[in-house]
Amino acid sequence: MPSPLRPLRRRNFALVWSAALVSNVGTWMQTVAVGVLVTARTGHPAWTALVAAAGFLPGGLLSPFGGVLADRHDRRRLFLVTTLGETACATSLAVLAAGGRATPGAVTLLVFAGGCASALGFPAYQAIMPDLVPRDELGAAISLSSAQFNLGRVVGPALAGIAIAAGGYAWAFGLNAGSFAAVIAALLLLRLPARVPDAGTGSVLARLAEGARATAADPSCRAAVAVISVTALTASP
Repeated sequence: MPSPLRPLRRRNFALVWSAALVSNVGTWMQTVAVGVLVTARTGHPAWTALVAAAGFLPGGLLSPFGGVLADRHDRRRLFLVTTLGETACATSLAVLAAGGRATPGAVTLLVFAGGCASALGFPAYQAIMPDLVPRDELGAAISLSSAQFNLGRVVGPALAGIAIAAGGYAWAFGLNAGSFAAVIAALLLLRLPARVPDAGTGSVLARLAEGARATAADPSCRAAVAVISVTALTASP
């Protein structure tokens, strides 16, 4: 029986997994920090809800489009471009916070822009997984990816509290911006097999409809999407 940790012996997977963990911790630091910031500045829970929605709604709305882009374009390049977009948004937040100009409206807009970049890039991260490990290790690789995501959402909020107490909101946002450097470096160091992107013959909407039909026709996929959707809309918030 293969070891559940065997994918970490693969150079490419270890690079991406480690970088994703660092970035995930930074992302959760920012997620907590923006909620605390807008609550402290406004005193209104509606702003807290709005900034949270700005960060997470793009994932549900734009991820399917990100999947189509991941099929049609070079996945590493797509992931790199969207990561650079997230870096720019986090850096802007840090600059605004450091200068005392982080208004709730500006914070919400930047969080929304970063959420859009993440939603378009995350499918490329998922789709690149089969290129990082052999087929018989793919299940273990996916499990390890889930583990690093959950580890990040535990460690990130704790570190956010420390960063805010030690240096203010700018520290939390700046550390998140810096965490993306790990992903960028990992993507630049990857050695992947040559792959010809699927140009596709239909429109983006047609490809989305095709994916929806395929998901609906497969009981396992249908159940997984239903469970994840319910969890994302209820338990996660």
